[in-house]
Amino acid sequence: MIEEKQVFLSYSWNDSDEADIVQGNLSGFEGISVLRDRDILGYSSDITRFMKRIKKTDHAILLISNSYLESVNCMFEVSQLIRDEDYIRKITPILVKNVTIYSIEDRLKYAKYWNDKYNYLNEEIRKLHIEDNVSLVEELKKVKDICSAVDDILSVLNRHQFFKLETHIQNEFNDVFKEMGLDKIPKKRPIIVEETQKEVSFDYVLHKLDDVSNANAKRYSAVITLSKQYERDELKELIVQVTNDLKIRKYYRNDKVKSRHLDRKADVVWLYIANDTFDVQVANWICRTSWISEKLLSDYKPLPLKGNDKVKDIVIDWNGSYESYRKTYKSFQATKEDILEQVDRIKERMLEFGNTAVQLFEKYKRSEVSEEDFIQNMQSRFNDVEENFLASSDLGLPPEDIKRYVDKCHSLFSTVHNMYNVYSEKGVTIWDTKSRDWQMSDAKKEFDEIVPVIRYEEKAIH
Repeated sequence: MIEEKQVFLSYSWNDSDEADIVQGNLSGFEGISVLRDRDILGYSSDITRFMKRIKKTDHAILLISNSYLESVNCMFEVSQLIRDEDYIRKITPILVKNVTIYSIEDRLKYAKYWNDKYNYLNEEIRKLHIEDNVSLVEELKKVKDICSAVDDILSVLNRHQFFKLETHIQNEFNDVFKEMGLDKIPKKRPIIVEETQKEVSFDYVLHKLDDVSNANAKRYSAVITLSKQYERDELKELIVQVTNDLKIRKYYRNDKVKSRHLDRKADVVWLYIANDTFDVQVANWICRTSWISEKLLSDYKPLPLKGNDKVKDIVIDWNGSYESYRKTYKSFQATKEDILEQVDRIKERMLEFGNTAVQLFEKYKRSEVSEEDFIQNMQSRFNDVEENFLASSDLGLPPEDIKRYVDKCHSLFSTVHNMYNVYSEKGVTIWDTKSRDWQMSDAKKEFDEIVPVIRYEEKAIH
């Protein structure tokens, strides 16, 4: 059996994301456990008990940043640690957020910081005659201890040229394991995959997969479209199969999330099951499901799904109104040719209004027309713009293959309407000149960006 080594992680709360990355990486090795301040309840009220607890650990990693070196709690922790000569050898600093600690200027900078902080606090406490306030006096004593120890702290940190966090991640923390005196690099913890019997081969499409993980939990949200009809009992089997498949997926939305949750099983899986892309478009689900690992700490568990059924440890919420909703939504769906005819007609008018507004605004900004004439010109067209904008809201639901184009056109319609709305009779009573002109400049920028996108989408559908 592997003897477990416990590592204490000291860090500033401003560097919690980096601490999560270190903990996630180290915890992925056999025989390594990580202890953080949040794991020692009540430590702040009993520093003696706290220090005894962390000195029982096999090693300490200090995430050194500017925030760390200017934090009372962090610096007091390390000031207590370095009093133990035996424990100094068990410390590995890791540099984060481009902090520098090696030059004489760096050491003077932090020594001056703590000296100034002590003098300021001491003066303020005496000035207010609150020496009997125990908590403030205790804080002042901590700062005084740090002042006395800051040079020793920086000397300890300067004994070796320590690596940045990115370097440790690249070499999989092998240097830390060497500092811990391990004979060999620990093995990665195996991913335990639950065995599932796939007696049925289901026909479905993973329409969309989103990594919605946070620092404390690996989480996936997936949209499933069915390629054939299934009975409810069959759907339950499909739900189990898809959920188990997603538990072991290795898709990460960025490198930061990947480094945090690499080689870990998912903690949470949400499914949204639809018959087809039309259901997805209108968010009319056959059911929604939620699986949350029982091993996930309660503080990190998302709100539970209030379902009406269950299969194994997966909660299911069947949509009892699915068919009626689908019938209603279908009644709103228009044909491709009808939608395009209406959208294109409104689009051409709104492009004309948009270009006119831009030209008038540029003349106004060049002082070629007065503000009064500019506003009058905008107001003379406002009713027509409003009419077209309202007409765009009466369009039916577009088919999936032109939905993106129609959505971009709606963005155009909204942008042009905003241009004229700020100079309408009502708009000039709400916003002053500076606010109106700022909004118009912003709308002009949006207009310039959306027009080429619409032209591109238009070519794609024809």
